[in-house]
Amino acid sequence: MPSHDARRPEAHIRLDKVLDAARVVSERMKIPAEMITLHGRLRDATLPEGATLQGPGQHTLRWGAFMLAYAPLEAFFNAVLPPTDNRPMPLNVDKIRQTAQREHDVSLFTKRWSLCTLVPPTAPESGQYCEWRRYRGTEETRTYLADMKSLRDRLSHGADPFSSTNRSGAMWSTQKGPSLRMMGVEVSCKRVAMS
Repeated sequence: MPSHDARRPEAHIRLDKVLDAARVVSERMKIPAEMITLHGRLRDATLPEGATLQGPGQHTLRWGAFMLAYAPLEAFFNAVLPPTDNRPMPLNVDKIRQTAQREHDVSLFTKRWSLCTLVPPTAPESGQYCEWRRYRGTEETRTYLADMKSLRDRLSHGADPFSSTNRSGAMWSTQKGPSLRMMGVEVSCKRVAMS
């Protein structure tokens, strides 16, 4: 069995790989962040004749920002946990966890893992303010990511994004179907209530 010191170089190489992949994700998030900012500015902008710029065209920026943010996140896990069969790994809790454990001896998406996102208001006293919700453990994280993959699949294949699943409750229910709000606080929230 190798000593602790003998394993350090390998650990450093792995850490460097993770940090490099995180830097790439950070760089790729600049465009979706700018799209979200533009979406907020269009909400408040008016044309010279007084007409607003709100409408379906403005709202498509949300879908585009989501796609541009989803892809680097999926790419991050493929960069730090490359599967031996060289097939791209989807953003799926079970596949990521199995690949990490089997091929890299790393435990991911355990019961201690969680993520936070903005969700529709649940309490009447919150009015129309967004709320933060924490998705804890394997099952809740799996459900959340499955909804995001459902939305990504529909958008990438030209299907109606409102037909996406919303089992996690992370998306808003609208007359058309589930709608995305989680990526832009300025899109629908004047303030954010932390839970």
